[in-house]
Amino acid sequence: MPAALGHRTLAVRVRQFDGVGHRIGDVIAKRIRGEAAHHLLESDVEPGEPDAVADALGERWPVSLDPPLRPGRPWMMTLTADD
Repeated sequence: MPAALGHRTLAVRVRQFDGVGHRIGDVIAKRIRGEAAHHLLESDVEPGEPDAVADALGERWPVSLDPPLRPGRPWMMTLTADD
């Protein structure tokens, strides 16, 4: 991670269980992260802060955003798959 950019860095994870308790596969999680990047690139939004990224992706997926656990660590955003 680049030094001193932890407050502007965002790690994205995909919730590993669907609504009925079945674990989604790693391939699906990877696809959803790719779709999230694609969504950001095609939107007119130029997010500069983690909250803005969460707002933009929240239009497509349920999103939760957690601040860094300690200084220098990234924000953690969790997307919930709707598959």
